[in-house]
Amino acid sequence: MLEVLNKEELDEIHSTSLELLETKGLKVQGTKALAFFTQSGAIACGSNLDSNIVKLPQHLVRDSIKKAPGSILVGGVQKQEDLQIRPGTLNTRPGSGYTYLVDCRTKAYREATKKDAEDAVKVINKLRNTTMCSTLLEPTDVLRGTNDIYAVKIALANTSKHIVCSPLTPRTFAYIFRMASTVRADEKDLRRRPPISSLVSPTSPLQITRDASEIAIECAQKRVPVVVAPTPMCGATGPVTMAGSLIQQNMEFLALATLIQIVSPGSPVLYAPRCCPMDMRSGVPSLGSIEFGILTAAAVQISHYYGIPVDAHGPTTNSKLGDVQAGFEKGLNGIYPTLAGAEVISGSGSMEFCGTSSLTQLLIDDEYYSMLFRAVDGIKVDDSRIAKDIIHKIGYGGDYLREKHTREFYRQEYRLSEAFDFKTRASWERDGSRGALDRCEAEINRILREPSPQFLERDVELKLEQILAEARNEFLEKGS
Repeated sequence: MLEVLNKEELDEIHSTSLELLETKGLKVQGTKALAFFTQSGAIACGSNLDSNIVKLPQHLVRDSIKKAPGSILVGGVQKQEDLQIRPGTLNTRPGSGYTYLVDCRTKAYREATKKDAEDAVKVINKLRNTTMCSTLLEPTDVLRGTNDIYAVKIALANTSKHIVCSPLTPRTFAYIFRMASTVRADEKDLRRRPPISSLVSPTSPLQITRDASEIAIECAQKRVPVVVAPTPMCGATGPVTMAGSLIQQNMEFLALATLIQIVSPGSPVLYAPRCCPMDMRSGVPSLGSIEFGILTAAAVQISHYYGIPVDAHGPTTNSKLGDVQAGFEKGLNGIYPTLAGAEVISGSGSMEFCGTSSLTQLLIDDEYYSMLFRAVDGIKVDDSRIAKDIIHKIGYGGDYLREKHTREFYRQEYRLSEAFDFKTRASWERDGSRGALDRCEAEINRILREPSPQFLERDVELKLEQILAEARNEFLEKGS
């Protein structure tokens, strides 16, 4: 495993995080969260019933984190797509919650529609190396405030895979969970193999908003896995030093994870580090920087220090195009957390510091995920692979091309690219001299022309439409 931090440095980050949570604490909004914290022995400083500084005793954090499971079962919309997220496994997924895309047909940069969100899920469902789905695109051509509800409904209807979503508010999460429980009607089965996970982010520096705390509480009570994603920017919303921002990120994660375990001990949680530098020249998060990959790999080690699985952003870039910059940035930032042992690598399809998506990039990143799977598979050494007998047989100056051993092991040992070019120049020219982007765009169009399978029974789809209608009516009456 790749190690960015040694044991002494991990101990220092851990002990400093606990010390600061106890002496400085963090700002917590929401009466529900304050009640759970204080009833468990945390100290609330202030007189505001809805927002206080909460200081967490070290023993409370340590005892709570021990209750978080080290292995998590996430259910597919269909059972054959169930996944066990545990040490030694690698799972992959797209990014989540983008509202802009680069159209693969027109190359236009524009807001995402319901059709775009549906197309994205259809493509994700076809991708062999992307093991989980997400609400990659949230449509903007819907009633404001219901974007995330629409995104989940579209995903549930168009994929068999597990879905990671990004709820906007507790109100919208209530509708999202109703949809999940409609698809997984049996309550015990819903809790055992939930078809959705929820991304929840503390607000840097050192705040948990009312929306974040209430969504986390609801998830814990319903045993929906929470992907806790603290997002300090080094030098802006976190210390400029990487070690300092790692500590602040860890404090924010530990606080929210502690709340989840107080509410429901053993409720599934993933550490989703998103700490990155800020580019001081432009003021944007530098998700394409090599430091982001280093920070993420370090956070994988910190999470494993607690025995908690990791959802690490991997193929990220600041580029607006699927160009050489995107290739270098995504390649390096994905390999760091993968080799550090992250259980989930996320972020495929993302561009422009996670502000934009592209279906073409989604397909290219799926090819990259194939490389990551091969990287962690390593080299197997056994009697048949050592090839002592065949080396002895071929001897001096021969070749192995016609040997049964070669035919038997070639596809097992070597990854064969589906999206990138490995042809001779003559063959490449006969195929139209197309680059990777052109080939991926053609493949996207081919996928979208295929008839879509029916993942849900018609009565279930009608129930989801009814839930959408209720959400629209509520948001129209109360305002978004």
